[in-house]
Amino acid sequence: MLIFLQRILKNGWKNFIRNPLLSLAASFINSLMISTMIGLIVFSAFSNILIKYIQQKLDLSIYFKETVSENQIKSLQAELSTFDFIEKINYITKEEALEIFKEKNKDNPLILDALEELGSNPLSASFAIVTKKPEDYEKLAQFLRTSKYRNIIEEITFSRNKEIIDRIVSITNQGKKIIFFIIFTISLIAIIVIFNTIRIIIFSQRREIEIMQLIGSSKNFIKFPYLVTSTLYGIFGIIFAGIIISILSMLLSPFVDKLITNFSLKQYLIENLSLLLLLSFAFSVIINNIATWIAINRYLNLNK
Repeated sequence: MLIFLQRILKNGWKNFIRNPLLSLAASFINSLMISTMIGLIVFSAFSNILIKYIQQKLDLSIYFKETVSENQIKSLQAELSTFDFIEKINYITKEEALEIFKEKNKDNPLILDALEELGSNPLSASFAIVTKKPEDYEKLAQFLRTSKYRNIIEEITFSRNKEIIDRIVSITNQGKKIIFFIIFTISLIAIIVIFNTIRIIIFSQRREIEIMQLIGSSKNFIKFPYLVTSTLYGIFGIIFAGIIISILSMLLSPFVDKLITNFSLKQYLIENLSLLLLLSFAFSVIINNIATWIAINRYLNLNK
């Protein structure tokens, strides 16, 4: 069994180095396929973190009427706290709202002077609410518009926040679809390239295959070296993909890291290196071996 395995590995390696240009082309196609797949994984992770990050920065604001009492506000807060889709409720009193406004406009004396001339606090008490999912904002707004508390509410502002989140979700979903299409296209190209590469190798070795068939070699002994060769395309494709991704990571990291403070492209790639390598190897081996299996079976069937 060990000798059988050694011969298969040896013949597979010979096929790989015997046609260096074909092997290089097949490995390069694999590297593009793997790089795109890893790009999709990273893009998905980045977009999910980006949506959560923006959602934390944005919220639904409820502004109360001047005549509302503290007890009514507390009653609404208590009821909202029972909703499982609400992550956080921040109650801002009239006094706190005034202090926040003054702090934001401390370098604008005209606004502060106008505020002093009013002689009273024109700002309203409010809630700043963060939900667990973007779609929960609409659910919450619908409840507020139809609940018994609607008469104490002056204004609900979330449409702009929801629009921004929805736009980001839409862009990321479209981006994922585009990347999926690119992966599908490159995978199809890879199958065609590997199929034709193996066919060329088989054609150049047709006499050797005929001799092996005549002396009674099993089909597996004939097939397996080509599967090893196609696996080598995937392994070298992973190496080339690693070089491509490393270069892209160095170029894109400064830009990506500035968008979200809690996401580092390099750190993500390092932390998930084992998983990415495993997925890349499995994906490339499956694609390559499918093409190789079809090519060798087709040849053997035609030469029965």
